[in-house]
Amino acid sequence: MNEHPGLLSMWETKEVLASSDTPYHVAHVLVNLIYTNNYQNLCSSSQTENECTMTDFTTAIYAYRFGEKLCLPSLSVQAGERLVIYGDKLPFLEIVKKLSGQEFKEMSFTGGLYDYICQRASVEGSKMNATNASEVQKVMGETMAGILCKRIANLEAENRHLLFSDVMVIKKPFRLGSLFFPDAVES
Repeated sequence: MNEHPGLLSMWETKEVLASSDTPYHVAHVLVNLIYTNNYQNLCSSSQTENECTMTDFTTAIYAYRFGEKLCLPSLSVQAGERLVIYGDKLPFLEIVKKLSGQEFKEMSFTGGLYDYICQRASVEGSKMNATNASEVQKVMGETMAGILCKRIANLEAENRHLLFSDVMVIKKPFRLGSLFFPDAVES
């Protein structure tokens, strides 16, 4: 515990480190990291490969948030790495379904977690046809919609900044999904 001063401080003041609804596989990752400084998932032989990957992806999301909450930067970093490893193995539609579920409804997505979801949405959006887009819209819940709305707002603010910068010249418009942006180049 001495290697994790933020966590030790919380332990000494008897702060709640994990709630009773924390999945056991996430608690395993947390305890294992505290004792070994290594991120290790639990293996389940009763799951299919895709189910196991989804469980590992979900674990990485929770572990990333615990790393932030418990002042364990090594947990956040290692969970962030796993998030990419497992997330890249999953179809984007499955990620949207999972993030739109009840278990993530109250979770705030920030930092590397937010960046990964936005990056995947951007990559998938450029490859998406009307059928895929329709499927994503059907399963998208409040959590995923919130992430995408925040990203759109950030892009629009960045776009406005570029538009009104005195070193930019508008050449021609272009589309990013259903959003309309001007193509700006330096003069």
